[in-house]
Amino acid sequence: MKAQPVLEQEDGWRPGIILGTGSVQAGGSDQSIFAQFIKSWEINESFSLQLSTGAATLVPDFDEAYGLAGITTNFYERYAIFANYDGKSFHEGVS
Repeated sequence: MKAQPVLEQEDGWRPGIILGTGSVQAGGSDQSIFAQFIKSWEINESFSLQLSTGAATLVPDFDEAYGLAGITTNFYERYAIFANYDGKSFHEGVS
């Protein structure tokens, strides 16, 4: 489950917030809750950039927090290169 309220105006993207739950393979639980703050910029018609940062914790073990971070570049609104950090390891990709 994920909720992603984001506001877009004619002059660009305003900061957004991602709140959600997910399944993780860390610790003694396989459920997490997380919050991330995002900011996107459209540099020109063919290139945009999105940065995110946040935190996650395991359910019901709220005593440990994991840092989250991400960067995504989009080309021509069709291709993306991304890197994410989930508090334990990095995940890179192209889509």
